[in-house]
Amino acid sequence: MSPMKLAILLCDTPLPAVVSTYGDYTVIFHRLLSSAPSAPSFTLDPYDVVSAKAYPEDPTSYDAILLTGSKHSAHENDAWIHKLVDFVRTTASLHPQVKLIGICFGHQIIARALGGDKACVVNTAGWEVGPTKIELTPLGEKIFGKPGELVMQQMHRDHVPSLPPGFHLLASTSVAPVQGMVKFQDGQEEDVHIFAVQGHPEFTEPMVSIMVETRGASGILSKEIVEDVGKRKDMPTDGVLVANSIWRILQSSRHS
Repeated sequence: MSPMKLAILLCDTPLPAVVSTYGDYTVIFHRLLSSAPSAPSFTLDPYDVVSAKAYPEDPTSYDAILLTGSKHSAHENDAWIHKLVDFVRTTASLHPQVKLIGICFGHQIIARALGGDKACVVNTAGWEVGPTKIELTPLGEKIFGKPGELVMQQMHRDHVPSLPPGFHLLASTSVAPVQGMVKFQDGQEEDVHIFAVQGHPEFTEPMVSIMVETRGASGILSKEIVEDVGKRKDMPTDGVLVANSIWRILQSSRHS
């Protein structure tokens, strides 16, 4: 079988200190996806949707399109965000054979595209940062292949307060009730069309520590949040398990 073809829509560039050591989002996600035990041969083509306004000319040339995280807010009204929302809405409607995968900001963009402009908002409960336990639904346990809970790196203040129409819940926390969601193709549970998570499976402890230190120094994160994350920073996380779940979803319905 030919290599799996993925497009990655780059919605931001990580902090310079992260890029210099760990690479940009293309490199970071390639590393994560390659680490999964079920990873097939694959290509990952980057598109800068922020500065270059670049998109796949033919979405159907890809098995899946992945949307990255971002420092921007998915509910903002910048022109590039509106273009991204329109692309997701159109691709989901016209090309259902192309899987959509959303990570953090990407998760929120998918919610906005398919659930309306109020589907992503600032969370009045505040930030979620660092390794965090998320409670799985029965469907989440099935999708991730793990009972009870996952631990995922978090870095967000915006969130999706409720499921968009047609989506099913995978996981929750007390701070952010929609930590993961899927939409099935034609209602068939074995055929996931859209998969999105609020957390960051691609982030590792050193990356998050750089971000927390930087955002703490600039005042974006409070001293209390920085100290709290420091106490949890060495918790083992389930990023590779999430990557493995993505591959199972992509491979389960691929036509040879």
